[in-house]
Amino acid sequence: MNLPKLSKSVGNLTIVNTKFTLWLDKELDKHNWSRADLSREAKISQAALSHVYSGKRGVGKDLCDSIARALRLPPDVVYRAAGLLPPVSKETQEIRELSYLFDALPEQRKSDLLDFARHLVTLTSKRGENVKDATKKT
Repeated sequence: MNLPKLSKSVGNLTIVNTKFTLWLDKELDKHNWSRADLSREAKISQAALSHVYSGKRGVGKDLCDSIARALRLPPDVVYRAAGLLPPVSKETQEIRELSYLFDALPEQRKSDLLDFARHLVTLTSKRGENVKDATKKT
């Protein structure tokens, strides 16, 4: 797949999509990671990551794949955050992430996750909270 780079060069200046670096910082906060932690987990150099933040380097497929693996996110979530793929609805992104995480689990844990989801729906309903009828399409 041939994906465009995130930053653009105009003369000697590089325009950086700060939306991606802000998104990445939020993801790092969720993991309580520093940029150095991400660099180590993603197996990318701190210099390469620093260059992304400064705009000296664009974001391509390999970097997105490394970040996705480290953060345990579907690669397309990272591509979308980087502006390399068009956006999707929040619900579509959440379903995609849940499916990705489900697929990552061993078989027994998949059953556990389904049991937990069923329990959560039942508990939510018993508390009088709105539970969507999943058989109806919106």
